Amino acid sequence: MSNGYNKVSALLYEYKNRKNDRSNPLSTKENALITTFEITKEMYARGYKIQNVSLERSQAKDW
Repeated sequence: MSNGYNKVSALLYEYKNRKNDRSNPLSTKENALITTFEITKEMYARGYKIQNVSLERSQAKDW
């Protein structure tokens, strides 16, 4: 998810093409990721960025 818009778009395109392919079907996990990739692509299009969690930058004590 944090690899950028182009990577997410490429994976989404690949999974959607494989969705109806009987010779190389999607696993249950890959099928579930299609919706996640669509949401992630929309977030990138709206300007949101996704980064890995950093314990050094987090404000865990402020919860």
